[in-house]
Amino acid sequence: MRLRNRQLKRRNARFLRSLASVAIASGLAFHFSTAASPEAKPAQRESTRNLNVLILGDSLALCGFGKRLDEKFRQDPRVKATFTYITCATHPLSWLREKPYTNVKTHCGFWSIESAPGSDHVKELADVYGMTRGHRPKPHLVPKLDDLLAATDPDILVMQTGGNLFGLFSGRQSAKPDRDAPALKKYLSPFIEKAIAPPSRLRKIYWVAPPISGRVSKEIQDFVFEQTREDIGGVANVIDSRTLVSYPYKHMEPDKEHFIGEDMDTWADKVFAIIDRDLSAQSWSSLKPLNGSIASAPVATPIH
Repeated sequence: MRLRNRQLKRRNARFLRSLASVAIASGLAFHFSTAASPEAKPAQRESTRNLNVLILGDSLALCGFGKRLDEKFRQDPRVKATFTYITCATHPLSWLREKPYTNVKTHCGFWSIESAPGSDHVKELADVYGMTRGHRPKPHLVPKLDDLLAATDPDILVMQTGGNLFGLFSGRQSAKPDRDAPALKKYLSPFIEKAIAPPSRLRKIYWVAPPISGRVSKEIQDFVFEQTREDIGGVANVIDSRTLVSYPYKHMEPDKEHFIGEDMDTWADKVFAIIDRDLSAQSWSSLKPLNGSIASAPVATPIH
């Protein structure tokens, strides 16, 4: 486990350096200026607005996915409050309080969007590259899942993650299931166990796996997705984002993984459509909190 952590930390260090130059030299500054525009007027409040939504994401969410998905939920008449937290260069364990992640910080970007109690206003904090010329984000503590669950009392959790776990494979073109499956599970299961442990009232978890990456082989990407579905698909609806947006992306960064613009909006819109369809397919009142039980949950079918 220590070796895996060191490998991931080295990979994240390289990622931070590349993201800094990519973000400054490319269109992230332009995206920030457009994504941070005044929010669309929320749908009129109705008596059905009773759901709290918690959205977590990594650097891909910073490129526009998180903001767009947040807006889609805020416009949904079923949703009372939405809380979005996006931290660069994170993986599932980064959100947990257990060592060595107790005080882990993100150094390459942080964004939070929080509903204000009793109103349609939001509290928003953005600290990303490109906000002003030469701006570099300050270090931010990665919020902890148990704190967020207690503070926001969510019914629905959307977790966008997975790309940073490719660092576990150290540039290999193929997976070694006997070794890699247990290693990957150690990054997935603890997060899910924490998310559904009492007193959590979560009734739905949507796990948004990454879209196509041009820096990792298809075999590795297939392995990570299938292993994720095997490990946590009994609790979370695992969404395969590779089917939702075409590669190569129109506005792709040099790392062949991050992108901005209309493709990012398309990805967020299609993810929300999957979630909307799943929520509409059943009576919400009939769903009970997961409450720590590994219950059978359907795997979301991607929209093509």
